[in-house]
Amino acid sequence: MAAIAAALQARLGIADENVLSLVNSGATAEGLRKGVAQLQDLGPSDRLIIFANLHAGARIPGTMANADNDVFVLWTEEEPAAMPFALARGDWITASVFAGMIHSIPAGEIVMILDACESDAVSSLFVAAHPDNDHVRPEAVITSSRADQFANFNADVTMALFTQELAQALHSTEGSLLNAAEDAASRTAAAAIPICDAMSDQVIEDGFDPLSCRQQPVIHDPDELLHGMALSG
Repeated sequence: MAAIAAALQARLGIADENVLSLVNSGATAEGLRKGVAQLQDLGPSDRLIIFANLHAGARIPGTMANADNDVFVLWTEEEPAAMPFALARGDWITASVFAGMIHSIPAGEIVMILDACESDAVSSLFVAAHPDNDHVRPEAVITSSRADQFANFNADVTMALFTQELAQALHSTEGSLLNAAEDAASRTAAAAIPICDAMSDQVIEDGFDPLSCRQQPVIHDPDELLHGMALSG
């Protein structure tokens, strides 16, 4: 999280006072609601960039995630006994609820960057499919993996693989945020191959497709927002 925030600030000229971070105990459901409330004073001349790195998965274990059943795992003091309990208590939320929160923010442009397992399964919620989506407002979504793929950790298991590659691309890539996202996607796909090979036996033992860890990020930029966001030197 910190690496992405620092890189975006440096390359896009974002001031410290325009950065809101929700990490660990700050990233509860209540913390998220408070964070969204703080952003309600944004207006049509403002651009909002959201980077979310979290665990996610289908409401029913063993099924594929999609826009209707994906659950976002938020921070809790203790691990919930089961997903239905976490949802009923409001400790975890569905991807659709999360997207509704984002759509409630009155910014003029929104860029959503999501690093989570099967993350492209819910990309449509942020650009088209959600009932609260403003079809006039320019929006872009970058997801860390296809709908049928894990989001891997990096080789030394210190952070999410795509987060690492995006931070590095933001520091080194010239051009636009789209160029950095494309570089990060390419780097992630290449780096995932040896990571996937090393864990293939465990993936098969757990009942997953052995290629589900061959991670490929996906970029949705229908309004060419990312292309128009120039990275400074």
